[in-house]
Amino acid sequence: MGENIVYVPLTQDEHAAVKITLDDLPRDKTGFQELKAVLMGEVASLDIWLVIAALYLRQGHIDHFQDLCMTINDQRNKQEIEQFYGSEAHGRVRMANAEASYRIRI
Repeated sequence: MGENIVYVPLTQDEHAAVKITLDDLPRDKTGFQELKAVLMGEVASLDIWLVIAALYLRQGHIDHFQDLCMTINDQRNKQEIEQFYGSEAHGRVRMANAEASYRIRI
């Protein structure tokens, strides 16, 4: 069985991408922050954010799941999120639904 991989296209080079191996997501705080910085810095699709957040939740890394969801859903980040993800309304709704579903389930 092959690796589960997503590629985040680089904003500065349309022919290059960052490879993220979903089977081996970083669990430590530093590694997680580096992953989040890539997602934010390269304006990764919210579909990728949601896949990664859901994997963290399934693996029991609730703090990482919540951090990713809150980064997109937090109203304090609204202007920045609108700037970079204004065209991904459905992705923003899916991220909000993921966080709300988790909170309702607790």
